[in-house]
Amino acid sequence: MLLEISCASDFLCRFLTTSSSCTPQIIDDFKKETVALMQEKYTDHWDPQRPHYGNGYRAITS
Repeated sequence: MLLEISCASDFLCRFLTTSSSCTPQIIDDFKKETVALMQEKYTDHWDPQRPHYGNGYRAITS
């Protein structure tokens, strides 16, 4: 789960890097906060044995 969360956070941070005037410190803080929030949200909604289980809950659009 941590790899997937890190990749999602990196994806969001790339938008900030290319489309805004955010400082590297702001982007780093944003990454740390998004990782922490996603870890909290997806706790108990990730089963490594059944990766599709809970997939709808984890959809970024929800």
